[in-house]
Amino acid sequence: MNRQLRPKYRLNSIMIIGLVLVALTFSGCYEFIVRLHDGPPPEGQPFPPPIVPGTPTPTATPTPTPTPTATPTATPTATP
Repeated sequence: MNRQLRPKYRLNSIMIIGLVLVALTFSGCYEFIVRLHDGPPPEGQPFPPPIVPGTPTPTATPTPTPTPTATPTATPTATP
C-alpha cells in the first residue's frame, strides 16, 4: 500500500514548492526581509510606511520636545 510518487510527479511537486517560495519572496515578504536587514528603527521611532511606487515620499516632521515647566515651591513662613 505504500507507493512512492512517480518521478514525473515528484519533479512537479518540487517545482510547485519552488514557485510558491519565489512568489512569497517577491510579494510582501521581500519588504519584510529588507526591513529586517536594515535593522530596527531608533528608539521610540515607528517603522516607516511601506514605499508604494508612484506616490510622493512622505517627509518626516520633527516632533516638538516638551519644554520643562518650573514648579512653584512653597516658601516657609515663620510662626510668631
